[in-house]
Amino acid sequence: MSKETNYQLAHDLSDTSKLRSADVALSESVTFDEFLLSFETLEGLRRCGFNRPSPIQLETIPLGLCGFDLVVQSKAGTGKTCIFALVAIESLKFNSTKCTQSLILAPTREVAIQIHEVVSLIGSCHPELSCALCIGGVDVKQDRVQLINKDCQIVIGTPGRVKQLIELNILKVQQIELFVLDEADKLMDEQFKLQIDEIYKRLPADKQMIVTSATYPNELSHFLQKYMTSPKTIRLGKELRLEAIEELYVESKAGHSTKKSFDNKIIDLLKILKQTDFYKCIIFTNFQARAPMICDNLNKDENYLQAYGQSSYICAELSQSDRCRVFETFKKSDQQQVMVSTDISARGIDIQDIDLVINFDIPNDNSTYYHRIGRAGRFGQPGKAITIVSSDAFDRGSFEQHVISDKINKITL
Repeated sequence: MSKETNYQLAHDLSDTSKLRSADVALSESVTFDEFLLSFETLEGLRRCGFNRPSPIQLETIPLGLCGFDLVVQSKAGTGKTCIFALVAIESLKFNSTKCTQSLILAPTREVAIQIHEVVSLIGSCHPELSCALCIGGVDVKQDRVQLINKDCQIVIGTPGRVKQLIELNILKVQQIELFVLDEADKLMDEQFKLQIDEIYKRLPADKQMIVTSATYPNELSHFLQKYMTSPKTIRLGKELRLEAIEELYVESKAGHSTKKSFDNKIIDLLKILKQTDFYKCIIFTNFQARAPMICDNLNKDENYLQAYGQSSYICAELSQSDRCRVFETFKKSDQQQVMVSTDISARGIDIQDIDLVINFDIPNDNSTYYHRIGRAGRFGQPGKAITIVSSDAFDRGSFEQHVISDKINKITL
């Protein structure tokens, strides 16, 4: 076993200075030891800072370890990734011929990268464990090297790249025993459905499936009927709103043109940042073209730069290496407090220090709104979500359709 290295992957629940909401309340009497996990996995959990399971983990991990098919619905930031990571690691047969035994699909490269990090770190004390990350934006030759030369037991990827690797006979799936769909509500988008259908057809009939999602629309239930028979469904409450998130909105003056309305929102955005105490903030926009524009407007404001440092942006148009660089810098650097993003960062991204989310544009649907604001208040920590609403009819209509509720309050700047 390698020299011990600790990674603070889990949220530090021993820090009593951080308030946490009741929806992630842990039982003082239950630890991960009671799941009868292997010593190596328990040691990996300990090194990552995991001591006690969250409510959704407590309900689902024992069932997953028994081989049941699971549909897991739980709010954003309550620990769903750890569930299938543990099941994948504990179900591996290390003494048999090395082959891919678990396949995990995620809708975006960023979510896949984060899952790969979680699995790799929790499994770091298993010397024989090999885990591959297969996503677009990376040369297929790299996937060939890691899949063929390293005999990876766990493969994590996006549907398009995984389908391609199966068709090229680079990824062998004949001995898959666990198939995971993470962020399943997003995976039922048309762009993914056909890809997942093709992947599923290649997998063995006798396998375990785990499906996770923060939301559970009716369409998802119909989608899963093709793949699962009588799964155990675990939902800890139907309320999607995170208890620790304070939801607010500000009305921005509509301009005589789209550009003028944009400029007015920039003015209000700078006011929000100046008047709000926060450590890390993500600003969400609906448009790739707007991400660099918002970023540039922030960075040319001297008062902003002095207070928060240079901001950056992330969107699908960036190369994969640039996306990774921006995300890692934002995650780890104290010098960069603000990142502008399209919805590629709205799902599955867990950065402990984000305590403010700003919707520069109204999200296109209710589900996206919940996923966005779920980037703040991870694992029950307090956070704020502020939506900027232009006074024009379009913005007001979208706001009333997708966002407004009795839990969101108006503020003035």
